Amino acid sequence: MPKNASSDAEFDEDNVPTKFIPAYYIDKETMKCASPSGWHGGDQVLVDLTFNGVDYTENNYVFSFYNIFGSFPKSGPTTAKSQYIQIRGKGFRSESTILCSLNNQEVAPVKVQDNVIKCPMVLDSWPSTKYESVPF
Repeated sequence: MPKNASSDAEFDEDNVPTKFIPAYYIDKETMKCASPSGWHGGDQVLVDLTFNGVDYTENNYVFSFYNIFGSFPKSGPTTAKSQYIQIRGKGFRSESTILCSLNNQEVAPVKVQDNVIKCPMVLDSWPSTKYESVPF
């Protein structure tokens, strides 16, 4: 290790630098901004607003980051009513409102854990003779 490198470096959660992200109005009750980079699945940050760069709201809204690594299986039979599609990732939160959408039909997941979401295969109205991809 070089002489000027430090192996004692620590991350101080109380002194994380503030990130300023431009936002814009959607309507009288909603503002929108991009999600800043540098965070990982499972990280949570506090969000507040300023309109003049000095005075901030004191709401401390919690924003949670997550990552999606992929899904399994990539295909299955139309008769797979008791099977699931697993979304694998990191930072999923069971207390969040999560919906699975298969062929534009939204349903609640069967299971939500930090690293996996299990979505039911719901194709009740899909003819068993029809073979094609549906959006997920």
